[in-house]
Parts: sequence; structure tokens; C-alpha cells
Amino acid sequence: MSESKKQPSSTIEPEAPYIGCPACTTQEEAGRREIRPLPEIAPGPDGTDWNHCYWGNDGIDAVLRGQHERTIIRPLPRNITDRIPPEIISLIIDSLEWETEDLYNCASVCRAWHHRSQVLLYTHLVIEDRRSYDAIIQFTLRSERSRHYLRFTRTLRIELGPGEENLPPSHVQRNYFQSVPLVLPLQGSMPLLQCLEFYNCLYPPYHGRFITFMSRFTELMHLALFSFEFRSFADLRRIVCSLPKLHELELMDGKLSSASASFDVPSSPEHGRLPRVRSLSLKSLELNLLAPLATWVASTSACKYLTNLVFHAENDEKIRLSVEHILEAGGPSLTDLEYKVYGPSEGSFLDPLVHCTHLSNVNLFCDVDPVDSWRAVVVAFHGTFSQLRSTRISTLQVMIWLDHSDPDGPDASPHSDNEFRDVDLRPVQETIARPLFDSLVDVMIMVGRSSPGVRLTSDLVITAEKMERRIRSILQPWDKREILAVECRRNGY
Repeated sequence: MSESKKQPSSTIEPEAPYIGCPACTTQEEAGRREIRPLPEIAPGPDGTDWNHCYWGNDGIDAVLRGQHERTIIRPLPRNITDRIPPEIISLIIDSLEWETEDLYNCASVCRAWHHRSQVLLYTHLVIEDRRSYDAIIQFTLRSERSRHYLRFTRTLRIELGPGEENLPPSHVQRNYFQSVPLVLPLQGSMPLLQCLEFYNCLYPPYHGRFITFMSRFTELMHLALFSFEFRSFADLRRIVCSLPKLHELELMDGKLSSASASFDVPSSPEHGRLPRVRSLSLKSLELNLLAPLATWVASTSACKYLTNLVFHAENDEKIRLSVEHILEAGGPSLTDLEYKVYGPSEGSFLDPLVHCTHLSNVNLFCDVDPVDSWRAVVVAFHGTFSQLRSTRISTLQVMIWLDHSDPDGPDASPHSDNEFRDVDLRPVQETIARPLFDSLVDVMIMVGRSSPGVRLTSDLVITAEKMERRIRSILQPWDKREILAVECRRNGY
């Protein structure tokens, strides 16, 4: 008997946990860094009060608190600075990575401090007008020594300067970033660029080589485009497919030049392989861009390993179909989801959540018409929670937004507050009491409204405290588990 051939396994090996773009993660950690006050230091052997002589000042915050500013009255003596190891100096300078002004000062102190300070200064670059663009170009072309610092650049942000948004698109002050010189010298000098952001500055007409030479960003992990426009979806697809290490894609307020530009959606990548997108953010994209993007995602494996999805859009049936295509392709691997659809959706927009079976962190938005009073709130809760399918959800955040579907309708609901007693809470309570939600450890319910006049009842103004009590009574199983928090931002519901 011949030996049976071993069939190849169709099981996909699990991906290593994705911790995000290193450049962005460093910036987020710096923003959360706790600033601790300087400890009091005992006077030196010569009686010098080190607390007020050598440590600079505490800044304007100290002045506002009524404290005295500490002033530098003379430089540190050489018998002290000579005893500070260079490694300690480097650590101190490294802690100033996001303090541009302080790094400029450090770079001017002495030759020993200059190099490390310059490296950190050029780690994060911002081009916000023609002047800064020209300065970067001149710096790049000056010498090999100048280009050396740009090799350390990790993040590059390109945006319009103050007042430039009012200039016509063809104006030289606005379209400089689309020219070939932006791509050729910068990419040749930034081999380790990890994060690239375009803010309100990418739109036609742009040179064809701008799309072509994006492929030179071989280490780019995070691409963010805000308030942008492409001639066709093919241009966006070519950029995405040309970045071999792209893991994070952010698109916000984007569109195509014309509706006809959205039909060219071939599935094969131009550069022989597809990116492995792990984090995708789609906010307020026009349908002529979202539809071909969703079709491309569904027909390729670009989002097969997607773990983080942020989606914001207006309520529209065609948009819902696009979302369903995206979640059908990437939903099974998702662990983090932020899903906000603005406008009454009657639950249809939540249907695609059934594809998300491995979610751990969920952030949802429910638009509720206050005309239907508390019954609409309860129905929104039930419709939302009944669509969740993951047994791994640990944190859940839901925003209940009270907004009229009819802008010409009355602000207050015609229903009496006493009708709350007649609302059947059993469906929603039975839903959230299921074993499906046993892994939940933190539930946050926030309540907001579109205008101060919006009210849930006709005969009572509900305070924030009473609103919280009502929400807790609706979600009683979670309240008993002490995992529920409710935040009502205003009084008078």
C-alpha cells in the first residue's frame, strides 16, 4: 500500500500581537507621561542652594500657582559637569524627544550635546508651508552630513500653513508638496520613515510620479490621509500596495474627483504583494471612495489579519453594504472596534457586527430619536447588544445620542415620564445576562444630546442623576456585577 500523502494544513497560523506603529506609540506614551515636581535638594558643602541656582524654572504654571520661578544665575561649574557620565547626558537629552524648544537649546550648548539633540530634532518633522518645505530641501541637498540627520526621521507630517487653505489649489504656496522634488530627495534621505501624514493638502492635480515614488518608503508602517482627494481609487490602491510594511491606514474626509473614477477596482496588486493591514480607520469617507475601497478589501487578503477597526459614517443603505463587505472580510480577526454611525439606523447598521467573533474592546454609537421616549432607548440597547457575538469582550463603551430624525419636529417627546413603568425591560436584561458577556469587566454608557432643548418626556425634566439611575435599572444585570458606569454630561433630558 502506498503511503498517503500528507495534505497541507489550511489553518492560518495566528499573528503575533500587534502593538502599533513604534513612532506613534512613543508619541502617545510621551503625552501620558506624568510630570513630577523636582525634589528638594539639600544645600551643597559650600552653602549653595541648588534648588534655586541650577535647575532652570518651573514655567508659567508655577507662576500661576504663586510660586517663585527658579532662575539660572550661572552655568554649572566644570568640577560638576566633568563628573557626569556621557551616558547620563544622553539619557537626559533622550527624555526631551518631544520638547522641540528644549532640544534647540541643548543643541547649542556644546559639541558633546549637539549631535544627539540634532538627531532627536529630525526624528519628527513637520512641513506646514512653502518656507519649511524649501528649508528641508536645501538642508537635504547641502551635504552628506546634513542628509545624515534625516536618516533618523521616523515621522513626517505635511499640512497647510495658516491662511493657505483659502488659496486656490493651483497656487504655488499650496501645491508644492505634490511636486516630484518632495518625493525624490526626501525619500532618498529617509530610509527609516515609519509614519507619514498628509493633512488637508493632497488633491488633484498631482504629478503621476508622486504616486509612483511612494514605493520608496520601504519601512513605512503608518499612513494617514486627512481631507484628501484622489483622481481615482487606483491611485490610492497603488500607494497602499506599494508599501510592503504598511500596517496602519487612516483615511478621513476623503473622496474621489468623480463618481466614474471609482469603478476601476482590480484585485491584483501592482507590486506583486498586498500589504498586511492590521489597523484601519475610515472616517467620513464619501461613498464614491468607500464603495471601491470596500470592494477591494472584500476581494483581496489585505485586511485578512485586521485587528483594529475605526469606522465613522452617516446613515445610508449603500454605506451599510460597504461596511458589511469590510467586516465580512476583516471581522473574524478583529479585537478592537470603534463603530459610529450617525443618524437613526433602526438596527440595520449593526447587523454586520455578527462577523466580529473575537472582539475584546468595543466602542459603539447609538443615535436615538427622543420622540419615542424611553422605549426608543431600551430598543436601542437591545438592538445593539443582541448583535454582539464575541465571547471575549472585556470592555464595552456605548454612546446614546439623543437627536431628532425630523429637524422640524418638536424638541420634547409627547410621552409622559410615567410611561417608563410600562416599558418591557426583560428582552434587554435577558440579552445582557447571557454567558456571552461573562468576560465583561468594564461597561461605560454615556448619554448626550444634539441640543439643550431635546427631552425624553413631555411632563418632566430629567436630571443627570435620575438619568443615571434609569440607565442602571435598564441594565440591571451589569449593575449588579458592579461593572457598569454611566456618564450623563448634562442635566435636563
